Amino acid sequence: MKRILIAILVSGTTFLSALAQKPFRVTEKGVVVTVTDTVKNGPKMVRVEPITGTIIRVTAVNSDSFPDAQSLMIEKKTFPPVKWSAEDTGNTVVLKTSDLQVRISTRTGTLVFCDPTGKPILTECRHGGKMIEPVRLEGKGLFRISDRFESPPGEAFYGLGQQQEGLFNYKGHDVDLYQYNTKISIPFVISNRNYGILWDNYSRSKFGDLRDYGPLSSSFRLFDAEGKEGGLTATYGKLGDTADVFTARDESQIDYEFIPDLKKLPKGYSLADGEVIWKGSFEPDSTGLYKFRLYSAGHCRMWIDNKLIVDRWRQSWNAFVHLFDMNLDKGREYRIRIEWIPDGGESYISLKVKTPVNPEMQGDFSLYSEYGQQLDYYFIAGKDIDDIISGYRELTGKALMPPKWALGFWQ
Repeated sequence: MKRILIAILVSGTTFLSALAQKPFRVTEKGVVVTVTDTVKNGPKMVRVEPITGTIIRVTAVNSDSFPDAQSLMIEKKTFPPVKWSAEDTGNTVVLKTSDLQVRISTRTGTLVFCDPTGKPILTECRHGGKMIEPVRLEGKGLFRISDRFESPPGEAFYGLGQQQEGLFNYKGHDVDLYQYNTKISIPFVISNRNYGILWDNYSRSKFGDLRDYGPLSSSFRLFDAEGKEGGLTATYGKLGDTADVFTARDESQIDYEFIPDLKKLPKGYSLADGEVIWKGSFEPDSTGLYKFRLYSAGHCRMWIDNKLIVDRWRQSWNAFVHLFDMNLDKGREYRIRIEWIPDGGESYISLKVKTPVNPEMQGDFSLYSEYGQQLDYYFIAGKDIDDIISGYRELTGKALMPPKWALGFWQ
């Protein structure tokens, strides 16, 4: 097929348009691709727009038009003209700026972000990348949206606001992005491969592996302290008095994460001066890397096969999250013991797990939002983190310093 080169130069009000050629068309701001190999809940149209030489906006819809969506995140409404070009190379459109190349598959809508020489920086996953599922909220038609990207070994991810997991590098970890006391979520992630992604959405979002954590019984065969299958032995007693057992029972899940869950505690049991001990063993259904999430307030200690996993205290009203991974073997029993001192009249604990993913997908990461009008994000490239932060500020505006008299205040 004869290569068709379409050069776009934007300077002032000058715009040299080109032939609109399916399955893509060139607009004043960028390229719109109509996906030819559509899949259920996949994109029908993908739009790629250069904002600057190093910033690319990507939007996608599962419909025949783009909404007139007004961003609450992007301060600037207009940007200076930027020179770019678009080239048809068969099943791919290549959009070029002075600093970037973006390859757009006209078949799947998959994007590959590259440096000026064509070396890939970030690649969307070809299968199961952009997903845009129609949903309804309060009678309004919206979408549940996500995108999945490839991530090579050694890549590190920073940012995402002020989280409470005690992690600096989020590679291989999962973050629930919502606002909570002491938890400030910002859907902006920076890679040590010198790029950042600003996910333009304000609903509850996620980073990493999008699957929810499940109860222990969803992934393991559970055995109590006597070896009987069905659950762990849970002993509810009074703090400091091991002989004073309020009640003991087998439990197939440890899930006291929210106030309504506390009703599942033994009737009449007091958290204020109590202690709970779970012990027994678990046997995995498959071999691989399992992800655990311990959520706890008060004082919690946990051992697996006599190895201390966590020993931590937190105010009873403000639980902490502890994430850890373990390579486990199918059919092998692992001993577990958890000691919990609630240390308050209202306190929380849960232990949940995610099963292993396909090893080929182990390094991938995703971004997800419960609701949105469209899939919408900004790819920001740079020579270093300072460059990427500069691009972030270019989009979201300058963060003002508070007056000196306020600098000593806390909260």
